[in-house]
Formats: sequence, C-alpha cells, structure tokens
Amino acid sequence: MLYRMDVMCIDGAVNSVVNVRLPLQDFAPSRRQRKLISRVERRFRVEVQPAPAVPDAAREALYRAHQGRFRGHVHATLNDFFTAGQEEVAFETWEVGVYDGELLIGVSYFDAGALALASLLAAFHPDYATYSLGTYTMLREIAHAQTTGRQWFYPGYILDRTPLFDYKLRLGAMEFLGRDRGWRPYALFEPWATAGAEIERATVALETALRAAGIGFKRWLYPGFAIGHLARWEGRFVRLPVFLELGTDGCGTACIGFLPEPGLFECMRMTPSPESAQWVNYELADEFRNPDVYWPHLMEVVLLDAEAADLGAVLGWARSWCTGVDALPISPSSPLCD
Repeated sequence: MLYRMDVMCIDGAVNSVVNVRLPLQDFAPSRRQRKLISRVERRFRVEVQPAPAVPDAAREALYRAHQGRFRGHVHATLNDFFTAGQEEVAFETWEVGVYDGELLIGVSYFDAGALALASLLAAFHPDYATYSLGTYTMLREIAHAQTTGRQWFYPGYILDRTPLFDYKLRLGAMEFLGRDRGWRPYALFEPWATAGAEIERATVALETALRAAGIGFKRWLYPGFAIGHLARWEGRFVRLPVFLELGTDGCGTACIGFLPEPGLFECMRMTPSPESAQWVNYELADEFRNPDVYWPHLMEVVLLDAEAADLGAVLGWARSWCTGVDALPISPSSPLCD
C-alpha cells in the first residue's frame, strides 16, 4: 500500500474510505452463511495455511483471471501486490485455498496479528462464480480468527457514496472507524460527516462561486493523488483527489482543490511528471481511462500559489490568474466547463 488512504476516486466520485471491523466475541454465522459454508465444503477441498513467500503459477493465473473485477489501482501481478512499497513484512500472511480436485479455483489472503485478522485480497475462477467463494473465504477467515482466539476480523473497507463494497456489512454487526480514529457501531455511521462528503460540499461551493464570477473550469477526479501524500515526496506531487482546472499559462495547468485537512483550498500550477513510470508500479482500472472524468497523468507541482486558502482568497486568486498576460483560461461557455 502507498499509504493509508482516507479517500479514493471511484465510480465517478470521490469516496471516503470507511474502515470496518467485526467483533468476534459474540459472532456466530447466520443460517444463510452456514448453508453457504456447507455447500462449498461438501463440493470442494479447502486448505488454510501460511501463504507461500512467492505466489506460484496457479495463484498468479487465478489473480489474472479475476483481475478485471478489481477496482481502483490494480497491480500487474499478485507478487507485485504483496511486494509493492514493502521491504519488510510486518505481519504473517496466510491464505485460504479452495480446490476442485487439483485445480485452484479460489484463494484469499489475510494478515494475522496478535488480536485480529485482516483480510487482504480474494480471487476466484469466473466459472465458479455461483458458489460465492469471495464470501465463503471471508467466513473461513473469520472461523480461523475465532479458533485462534482473535478478538476482531477486519474485512477491509466500504465506501460512503457507493455501495460497491457493502457486501462486507452482511457478514455481521460491524463497527466503523470514525474520523477521530475511534470505533463505533456501524448503525451510528453518518455519510454526511466523512472527508469525502466534506470535499464534495467544498467543491460544489467553489464551482458555484466561480460560475457567479464568470470563470470557466472543468472538474476532474485525480486517482494519482495518493503519491502526493507520501512523506518522501512532500510538496512535489499534486495531492488533490478532486480539482478544478482553470486553463493553462507559461507555468503549466492552473487548478484549485480542497483538502479536508486542514479544511481549506490549494491553488497551483502543475505539469505532467516526466518520470511517472518510475514512481508508479500499479496499473489503472479500466474506469480510470474515462477521459471526461479522470485526469490520467501523474502531476507535479510547479508553483503552489496559495496554500490553506479560504473560498474568498481562492476566488481572488482565480480572478487574478485569469487576467494574466499568458493565461489561457477555459471559457465559461466551453463544453468542457461544468
């Protein structure tokens, strides 16, 4: 992982990443879950064991067969997934393998900590989709957690603005991690209070102000923003998950975006990184190739014109920039203008 993200660009919107966990003390599989477990285990052989240090050809083939179902940033190989950005392994990684005879048809991976297990990734053969192997392997991971005395199971995250990963909530009575880093029952979750919702409200307010001022813009989602949050490259790469493009000048592309921390805007000029392949070791999911929604290039900051600026200061900068002698602003009547 590049860093622990609070937001991500997916399904044409900026979504907050909402981490969830399942307390195990009182967990018992539901009747429906027991039927699924029985159906799979009557038909297939299941092995739970430490994951091999390097995935073999069968595991890599299963990953490739499932790859089109992954969303967001997609690693080219299973081995890349496990080794990207990591020189040391902090946890012991295990796998659940499901076999039809000698054919590996499903696999999931989880990290084992002292008090909890954390699910990492699952892949299954498309010919066996009717067996719900992704759900089954999570249930088998939960069973392993309970039999080894763990207190929590972490199935990953859900999103606040799209139900893409809500199937995880069907496992049991979840807790969610709030912005104050405290865990609460999921029944108390408030989608309007997330970082993603705050970014959306601030961006809409900025769009409204720019329209009223007659300033053209184009909204973009920027999947590469995560690189800009790495401490080793602080200040070098753009860190805005959503930005409004105003046009270009001699320094580069002018843009404005909101950051939930510190809760203010950034105004800058940016340019494509000439060495993007050196910094990024993942592939983009197909949806990121939509040229009307996602900004496709890894961008470097040329000039940070305003940092931690409020809406009034941002509007003043935008007006000033548009009147620059070399500015080529987007026309408010342009089809590119939102």
